[in-house]
Amino acid sequence: MNLNLLAPDFESRLRALDRGKTYLVYCRTGNRSVKAIQAMERLGFRSVYHLYEGIVGWQKKGLPLSRAS
Repeated sequence: MNLNLLAPDFESRLRALDRGKTYLVYCRTGNRSVKAIQAMERLGFRSVYHLYEGIVGWQKKGLPLSRAS
């Protein structure tokens, strides 16, 4: 699921998510995802993981990316 941190309905879309589930939050470099996680924590999400340094950091480590076809 993709949620745009900059979208006007970002927080309302977060509120619609199940706070009991586990989420992995990431963006390109890790900067926006930190802000998203802060919003999630304010809303009571407890199981949230952050992809440190985002997709760029993932690729620097030589880890694979896959796209849905």
